[in-house]
Amino acid sequence: MNMKKRMLFYSFQFGVYFIIILSSVLLYFAINNSGPDSALTIAFEFLVSRRGNFILIYFFLFLISYLIGIFELSSLNKYSIFKNFLIINLKFILIVSLVSFIEFFFFFTEKVGRFIYIYIVLIFAVYSFLMIVAFRNRKSKTFIIIDNSITNILEKKFSKELDHIGHISLEKFNKTERRFYLGSYSFLYLNNFPEKSVKFDFLKKKIEGVEFIRLIDLLESELERIPLDHISADWIIQKFTDLSETYLKLTRLINVSVSIIALITLFPIGFVFSILNKMFSNGQMIYIQERVGEGGRSFRLFKFRTMKHEAEKKGPIYTASRDKRITAIGRIMRKLRIDEIPQFINVLKGDMNLIGPRPERSVFVEELTTKLPYYNLRHIVKPGLTGWAQVKYSYAGADMKEQKMKFEYDLFYIKNRNLFLDLLILLKTTKSVFLLKGK
Repeated sequence: MNMKKRMLFYSFQFGVYFIIILSSVLLYFAINNSGPDSALTIAFEFLVSRRGNFILIYFFLFLISYLIGIFELSSLNKYSIFKNFLIINLKFILIVSLVSFIEFFFFFTEKVGRFIYIYIVLIFAVYSFLMIVAFRNRKSKTFIIIDNSITNILEKKFSKELDHIGHISLEKFNKTERRFYLGSYSFLYLNNFPEKSVKFDFLKKKIEGVEFIRLIDLLESELERIPLDHISADWIIQKFTDLSETYLKLTRLINVSVSIIALITLFPIGFVFSILNKMFSNGQMIYIQERVGEGGRSFRLFKFRTMKHEAEKKGPIYTASRDKRITAIGRIMRKLRIDEIPQFINVLKGDMNLIGPRPERSVFVEELTTKLPYYNLRHIVKPGLTGWAQVKYSYAGADMKEQKMKFEYDLFYIKNRNLFLDLLILLKTTKSVFLLKGK
């Protein structure tokens, strides 16, 4: 599911949850209303008087649904309709039960709360069945290749990720009837046309209503990363535009607000873990390291120490998946991302954002700049506590293929960053912490 479709789907789910909760209250007062006021008026007054309860219910219902994976459409084809229906609704009953314990007194001591609990479960069962039927076996738009060179590219690199690609020769394409391509098809072409005659043929088809898409645009949309082998300096200049002042000011406000709250609530937890770590391992509690930030400028990054004393006495090296330098307590801290908590100080100082490419050390930046084209593009934005590459690809070590893939995800974020993408990354990061997927 590409970014636009994901944004629409999540927005739709957000709206569905709102309608389910609102309709439950309306139905309850429609059934139990015996006074002169209308059920709508009473329901509205009740919602206003108990707005704190409903905001919490709504927030946790949506958040836990995401964390448990209610919104994963990719899983709908794994099982039969009945099994999918059963799994989704068991998950949802678990979610509603968790939320009901958060709002225990509302759900278990009030008649309206018990009614809403049962109503939400029953209505969601109907909705989930309709969703399974609607999205099961739903195929993506089919892309028809009219250039053999594209066929070779896709077969070598992206065949597993793009399984809805067809092929048609240029000669046959020119002879196809209009009714064939005015459906759920798009036609792929490379960035440059090899011949003027081909460009003219494409122009005629475009006038007739054909949708054309460049290979790089398809790859970016479907893979949610920007493959380095298919971009050029001209494309970067054209596509990488400056962000609005409104977005920058709003993200700064969010960065400061979240950092203050996080430092007040989370820093004491990190401090306790850090003390435990120091008890079993010599060394300082907070680790300070030089990293490269926006504009290629260096800054001092703060972290709770998770490695043994003098872990880098032989020089800087990438952290491995089962690195022996990491202490036992440090491993737990990394799983829960507790070691990153002091970086909220960097966010407050303006060295970092909440969301952005992870900052690298200068020695690694120098190496990667020589081996990966356009690598310095990472430094046109502030680095972040978490980023698109972290939630999509996790950690990349010394392997250059991994570093390349990670950078391609960073490029996607830099080009497409907006408030929805930032929110999505925060949700995915929360899910990663919840499932203990820290490095």
